[in-house]
Amino acid sequence: MFNLVKLHGSAAWRQEIRDDNKTDIFFDHGLTVVAEVESKLDAARTRLLDVTAEPQQQGWGPTIRPVTDLVSEADSALQDDADLSDVKRFALAYNRLGIVNPDKRKFASTVMNETYYELIRRFANELEKENSVLLVHGFSFRDEHLRDLVLRAARTNPTLLVIVFCYSRGDRRSYEQLLPDTEVKNGNILFVAPSEPGIDENERFATLDVIEQDYLVACSR
Repeated sequence: MFNLVKLHGSAAWRQEIRDDNKTDIFFDHGLTVVAEVESKLDAARTRLLDVTAEPQQQGWGPTIRPVTDLVSEADSALQDDADLSDVKRFALAYNRLGIVNPDKRKFASTVMNETYYELIRRFANELEKENSVLLVHGFSFRDEHLRDLVLRAARTNPTLLVIVFCYSRGDRRSYEQLLPDTEVKNGNILFVAPSEPGIDENERFATLDVIEQDYLVACSR
């Protein structure tokens, strides 16, 4: 049996606040909220700050600009143009997405939200089961809460096997730093990265299609 787990929510989820201030989550078939957010983002883009530093280091994940620089730029922008109505409309639309943002307040808001809390609880329970296999794709492990949860499960459950599919060869180094051997003595976390391209071959990336054809389908034969 396979469990598909989206612990950070999904762009296809839509949040609606009820009269009792509880949140209902619905599947947004037409991605209408995503389209609305994109529209509001386009309108607010000139007033939003770019938080990533330039240039970015390959294989190390995103590098964020110092907070002091961002605060200084924000103060300057407010003096030049105090109209934040477009930004507020974008924020309201974005908050309707069923996504958990990777910030320091995430853990508190996640525990408060019954839906996300239940997802994490069930995920942790599955990792504790004997001979479970966790296949990871498209997750950076920079979320400290979920990274610690997986590391703890790998330490306490020697029958658990965690297979991390690295999108590129360079990404492997970042994963190895976040999930070091010293943290897991059972040796049950494996990293799978694309092979080095041959002569006249393009660099390969571990997209979901590549993983399905090269690993999942091949292993089932």
